[in-house]
Amino acid sequence: MHSIFDIERYLEGLQWPATRMEVVEWMIHRGAPKQVVEEFLDLDLDDEEEFHSIDEMWEGMPRLTDYYVDEDED
Repeated sequence: MHSIFDIERYLEGLQWPATRMEVVEWMIHRGAPKQVVEEFLDLDLDDEEEFHSIDEMWEGMPRLTDYYVDEDED
């Protein structure tokens, strides 16, 4: 099983706003494996809703940036 982090990395460069199917098309364009695309489709998202950012899609879900450590910060 892939994580939300695997899905997120295939969304880099996506033009917002985007519908769920536009996101799927973009993920395929970026080379996401079939299993990653299927797991994205399993997320509880409205097919007709237009998302204006990745934050809207991931509301309440952990993201890569939540775990990023800035080594320059003290």
